[in-house]
Amino acid sequence: MNVTLSVLVGLAILAILISIAVRIQKILILHHKGKVIPGPPSDPLLGNILDLQKVGGFPNYLPKLHSQYGKITKLWLGSSNFVVSISDPSLVAEVAGTLQSLPTSIKQPFTWIGDEIYFFRQPQEAKSIKIKLLRLLSGETLDCLREATQKHMTGLFDRWTSSEWEQTIDFRDELSQVSLTIIGDCLIGEEFSNSSLGQEISASFIKVLNGVQPRTEEVIPAVWDRSYWDWQKTVVHLHQCIYDLIDQRKQDANLNQRTDFLSRVLRDKDDQGESLFTKEEIRATIINFLFGGFDAVAVAFTSACYILAQHPEIQAQVRAEVDRVVGCRVPNSEDLKALGYLNQVLKETMRINPPSSVTMRQVDLDFELAGYQIPKGTILFISISALHNNQEIWSAPEKFCPERFSTENEKEHLRYAYIPFGVGARGCIGGNFAMTQLQLMLLMLLQRFSMQIPDREVIFKPEASAVLFRTKLELLTVSLRQSTLLSKCFGIRLPLPNIKAILLCSPSQTRQESERANDVHLVLRTTRSGNGR
Repeated sequence: MNVTLSVLVGLAILAILISIAVRIQKILILHHKGKVIPGPPSDPLLGNILDLQKVGGFPNYLPKLHSQYGKITKLWLGSSNFVVSISDPSLVAEVAGTLQSLPTSIKQPFTWIGDEIYFFRQPQEAKSIKIKLLRLLSGETLDCLREATQKHMTGLFDRWTSSEWEQTIDFRDELSQVSLTIIGDCLIGEEFSNSSLGQEISASFIKVLNGVQPRTEEVIPAVWDRSYWDWQKTVVHLHQCIYDLIDQRKQDANLNQRTDFLSRVLRDKDDQGESLFTKEEIRATIINFLFGGFDAVAVAFTSACYILAQHPEIQAQVRAEVDRVVGCRVPNSEDLKALGYLNQVLKETMRINPPSSVTMRQVDLDFELAGYQIPKGTILFISISALHNNQEIWSAPEKFCPERFSTENEKEHLRYAYIPFGVGARGCIGGNFAMTQLQLMLLMLLQRFSMQIPDREVIFKPEASAVLFRTKLELLTVSLRQSTLLSKCFGIRLPLPNIKAILLCSPSQTRQESERANDVHLVLRTTRSGNGR
């Protein structure tokens, strides 16, 4: 018995040693094959992580590298993650249709959503699922989104203007919360905001997000920590609440008349009358859309408002268009098509501050790119922030210029020069959804408020976007204001200032001094009492 146990222990140790040796061999191969690719020197253990941290993360670091080393460059994240980054549309075109696998490390922060997420699947399967989901995110579901946005933004603005006195609001938190409610109502119906089960889903979702950060930082699961098990229970509870909602919806007598996403998914059948999605896939998709949609929209909206406050002449031009096309009435779908300049402003905002500064692919086989051999095991970065600030593509890229996206100028854009929502089968599925919501939110704000930077306010320049806006690897929760998180394999924390808005409900009021010097402020002045009232 003891001999058998000793043999098993010996074999286990041998297997571990072989695994370590294979890993070291792979790293040495990456070092050898990658040494000819231009890039900065790196630390043997930390790689370029400290350099990345010093400049504020990927939105700043990658453009800096590409400015110094050209359209293809390399970096190391730790001792084993070899990265090749590209910032040229022609190179993106070469890899967009061929590299479809995601790095294993990027999946770790999202395991709580479930393995059933479409982008965890193999490339062809992910593409097929994405096509089916895109069809369900159009038509009636977009109408549902418009109705939910109008309802909840009107309620928010009514609350903002209900006081006769100056008040300070947490602009970003307010927008994150209302965006979550909007996307929740669109995904599962009004039950998200006005039923006990919907409120339980919302509360559990926020609680899970609050616990994601320590989970993603763990090298091994913290099974000795009670908070770990409490968080796991909350994840299970969130999943079960959505399962309960699915079961309830299947029995809803009005299922065929409902326009929310969940109802449309449950109605969708194949030629044999079978559901196109399993219960687990529906649950994972709903959580994924909640996670991917609510804060990204809030961040983009906050960015647009702050930039418009920095450019009052552009703000005035957008407001004039809103007044001309919509006036004081409730906007409709045709209005969104007619608001050309507003759409240009949003596109330019996402050029300067894209929802994600980088998109990633795993290199599964050696291949040649720009004259360099890219070895198997490399993580390929498509640097969206560098593409969007490439001086060879954009004239004066640091300047905010909505006219870049006029109908005439857009025809001249190179393919893949502007990719705010990523590219290919792994690109963001909710891009059109997000744009529709942003259009409505911004035009409704401009119907009722003007924005300006207070006197003596420190203005954040576009190139400082890392401190204001997230990347795909950053997880921002409603209660987490001071820092964001890059996934465990990078281990970088970025500062995030509070975004406050001083509401002046009368144009004659003046702003009092800020109570907190580290807050970033906007002044919102009411221009009308409400939409059509």
